[in-house]
Amino acid sequence: MFKIVGKRGQLAVMIIVALVIVAGVLIYFLVKNNAKIESVPAEFAPIYSYYDSCIEEQTREAIDIAGTQGGHIYIDSYDPASDYAPFSSQLNFLGFPVPYWYYVSGNGIIKEQVPTKNSMQEEIARYINENIEKCNFDQFYQQGYDIAIGEVNSEVKIDDNKVSATLNGAISVSKGEGSARKSVHKIEVNSKLGKFYILAKEIYDKQKIMPAIIPTNNSLSFNLLSFNYKLSS
Repeated sequence: MFKIVGKRGQLAVMIIVALVIVAGVLIYFLVKNNAKIESVPAEFAPIYSYYDSCIEEQTREAIDIAGTQGGHIYIDSYDPASDYAPFSSQLNFLGFPVPYWYYVSGNGIIKEQVPTKNSMQEEIARYINENIEKCNFDQFYQQGYDIAIGEVNSEVKIDDNKVSATLNGAISVSKGEGSARKSVHKIEVNSKLGKFYILAKEIYDKQKIMPAIIPTNNSLSFNLLSFNYKLSS
């Protein structure tokens, strides 16, 4: 009986060892293939460097718009002033439409337009996706390069003093017999957008809790995020 158990135990060990070896081989080839796909030969490096700088430029533009428009890039609606509310839903701040975070609509209804960090990240990512086509590769086309860009999808993370963007989308480059392909592009932009958002949100929350000290009526509503962001620019 003990011999049978021993044989079964040996068989189980052999099966486990075999599975580990197979898994190791698969992982090796997967890593090796990914490394080949993402490697960029020196002759194509300037093209990918330009693409990264273009992504960074679009990210900076999105951050600037969000910073000057109270955390919003895309403003969907506008409530005009009326006899019930002498102020509209937006403030014209140095030529930028800045939505009030708190205001009274034309029909006397209290409304809020407070962005969240998540909504800001999504709008910045959307801006990058919609404007990445502005990248101009003409100088490289003139040098005989073939460049193909696939569909892009961006992810953005806002920290206190920086904004990180990851653009997922393959860009393939070829010239003669050489070629390269890269599908993930990451950049970071130094920005205090996240820090100022936290500050503005804290003051806004206190404004709602202590209206006697910090009035919340729409005539005194302001957007500290835009104010501070413009001062820091």
